[in-house]
Amino acid sequence: MSTHRLEDELAIRNILGAMAQLADSESDLQQYRKLFAENGSWTLLAAAGAADQDALTYVGRTQIVDGALSRRKSGGQGPGSNVMHDVSTTVVDFDDDDTARVTSYFKLFGDTHQNPRVLGMGRYFDTFIRTGTGWELSERIVAPA
Repeated sequence: MSTHRLEDELAIRNILGAMAQLADSESDLQQYRKLFAENGSWTLLAAAGAADQDALTYVGRTQIVDGALSRRKSGGQGPGSNVMHDVSTTVVDFDDDDTARVTSYFKLFGDTHQNPRVLGMGRYFDTFIRTGTGWELSERIVAPA
């Protein structure tokens, strides 16, 4: 693997880590916003066995941040929620020099201060694109287990 490709993969992996940490932190989400492509999308698929649920999709940075704010208001993540995201088992595949498809496992831990427990888990299916400012997430599909 070329040095260039290794640097790209490291940049993508750092974005994945930053996304999880920013979702859980007291950040105002402006840094989180900048990790997405301007017309990026974030989709939450229905959980396995939840036939009565539809997929939830946000398109564009504003809607994506609004979705994160909504999850914070519901206590599902962010400051005071005692929730932490763990992203692991990441595989980065490059379609070309400017596009990468990434699959990762995630676990969502709750009650992190007292008795940590898994609230949910699944996979992220991400597509990254290289822009004039670097790598950005153009599509995230969250697939709960």
